[in-house]
Amino acid sequence: MSKQKTLQHISYGLNTPQDLLDKLLHDAEKITDTPHRYDLFNFFVTAAVLYEWCHKYYKSHPISEELIAAAADQPNFEALPLESAGWITDNSCLPPTVILILVQPC
Repeated sequence: MSKQKTLQHISYGLNTPQDLLDKLLHDAEKITDTPHRYDLFNFFVTAAVLYEWCHKYYKSHPISEELIAAAADQPNFEALPLESAGWITDNSCLPPTVILILVQPC
């Protein structure tokens, strides 16, 4: 009878959100002016999975409940930090309401 494998058995040493963040940063170093599509894919998949890992890993942490409650009261990305406007250089894919929120003065 074979043992049932768990994620820990196949995680290749990536066990925490910090481990996955380190992988994301490693993947980011491979993105050049003409990146290979596999490198881009790895970067975006890792970034998407990092959100899930953080959510599961920290869900029992007390601050998680506070952050979730604060975000629930702020529709349309209003819960983003004010400095996030500087992080987003291409807003062509964002809904107009989000763009208005991002360009509001502090």
